[in-house]
Amino acid sequence: MSRLREIQRWQASASSKLAADMQRFSRPERRINGPTISHLWSMLRLFDVLVQLDHLKNAKASIPNDFSWYKRNNQLVNYEIFRLKYLIGTMW
Repeated sequence: MSRLREIQRWQASASSKLAADMQRFSRPERRINGPTISHLWSMLRLFDVLVQLDHLKNAKASIPNDFSWYKRNNQLVNYEIFRLKYLIGTMW
């Protein structure tokens, strides 16, 4: 749990620093002497890591939903099997 909190704090810190960096270089007076190519690449890599962390968070959140869907459908299938067994087992 502490590892997840540490990752969450890092993500919040990194995203705020990235936003501040992007705002700093988006001013009209800074566009002339903008960031270097290496700085742009590092910002792009950081942005990519943040997007991947966001995708992991969304995937983790959807796992309980998928499991509840599976359980719901499994119950429906078991009910249908019960009805078929009852139909086959009864004599008219």
